[in-house]
Amino acid sequence: MNTKNDNFSAYVGLDWADKKHDICVQVKDKESRAFSVISHSPESINDWVEALHKKVKGNIAVAVELNKGPIVYALQKYSFIMMSAIQCNPKFKEIYQRMVAAGKPKKVAIIACIRKLVVIINSMVRDGVLWDPEMV
Repeated sequence: MNTKNDNFSAYVGLDWADKKHDICVQVKDKESRAFSVISHSPESINDWVEALHKKVKGNIAVAVELNKGPIVYALQKYSFIMMSAIQCNPKFKEIYQRMVAAGKPKKVAIIACIRKLVVIINSMVRDGVLWDPEMV
């Protein structure tokens, strides 16, 4: 599942809401995903992030639907979290919308997009090439 240059210990799909956040976590080299819900409070977010980081002991890739907002700002303070906003790239947005329209849960669609992004970035590092929007 992971490439040899994979620098992430976990992949997270985060479905943001005003009062709670639905989360899907896939730990590197594991086949199963864990689903959870946390409340929208600084303490809950911090506790969840710290517990996940302690468990996976490495960098965490997080895909969110938006590129700004309270949850994005709350996660930006962690040096071990890399975020990707699906709405910023039209091709990822199309993949996400197609999967959701086909009946896939939002969290699964987010994880699929972040996984695709990580594979692309790892191949770029491996091959020494710059970002090409056509890679998606």
